[in-house]
Amino acid sequence: MKNIIGQTLVKNYFKKVILYNKLAHSYIFEGQVGTGRKLVSKEIAKTLLCFDKKKAPCGECRSCHQINASSHPDFIVINKDTKVIKVDTIRDKIINEVNTKPYQSSHKFIVVNDAHTLNSQSQNTLLKTLEDPPSYIIIILIVDNIDKLISTIKSRCIHIRFNNLSDNEIFEYMQLKNLKTEHLNTYIRFCNGSIGTLENILEDETFLEQRKESINYLKILQNCDIIGMYSLIDDILKHKDNICDTLDFWILWYRDLAMMKSIKNPKLYFLDEEMYLKNISNQHTHNKISRDLNMIQKAKIDIEKNLNPLFVMENLFIELKRGIR
Repeated sequence: MKNIIGQTLVKNYFKKVILYNKLAHSYIFEGQVGTGRKLVSKEIAKTLLCFDKKKAPCGECRSCHQINASSHPDFIVINKDTKVIKVDTIRDKIINEVNTKPYQSSHKFIVVNDAHTLNSQSQNTLLKTLEDPPSYIIIILIVDNIDKLISTIKSRCIHIRFNNLSDNEIFEYMQLKNLKTEHLNTYIRFCNGSIGTLENILEDETFLEQRKESINYLKILQNCDIIGMYSLIDDILKHKDNICDTLDFWILWYRDLAMMKSIKNPKLYFLDEEMYLKNISNQHTHNKISRDLNMIQKAKIDIEKNLNPLFVMENLFIELKRGIR
């Protein structure tokens, strides 16, 4: 696991339980996307299924190559193909595998990605397997939020928490991958400790421009009249697919405003706008900033519910303009 950035406690824990042959039959890996949950799952499997027990995982044997290529018959990964993982998936892909002995190894791994999307029927069906698994089975449930699992599943699994990576760990990853950019600090802050999010940002050629444009909307709103406000709304609605992204940037902007109001040396998402943020935060009360932040968060929820975007943005802008001076 030496090539996995961060998660020192998790890695040390599994090194010890593997060394002393104390691996449990079922685990819940909880954490943000891109914090190493899937990588650690794969490394555990490579270690146990490796043909070279002295060097495991050797990375060179057929078993290691098969796991890397997602073709190992005893390393099964279940992905959701709809918004929820249905009971048929549990029956067809998990229970059948559990009841079939390993093909070429001593153990069989079943990794369920997005296990928090298991519906109630699926969870109850899975529970029966967790209650009395065969000796060769190891099940890992990958979740964003453990609270979405029923208590009986949680009680039968060992809970492993994957924390967000630190800024230094993200920087270490960027150095390891030889990723160089003049916007280094911006990328590190906006990835929120997730390598997966970092990679998505780096691949998104519109990220920096959209970040800049989103905040320009708020700057213009500060001083525009009612006609200017509706002109802004029209401009935003021309890019309906980006509205939620724009609102996400606004949420972080107002988060920075709140931090400027509360903390002496805050860790800002918009560090390049520090002086402007300071001036704006001095113009508003903490209650005003908090209320506006709540309104933006509500607007995003309304957009995600497919409410009329014109109606949502109109109401939001009126609220943001209220008491602006």
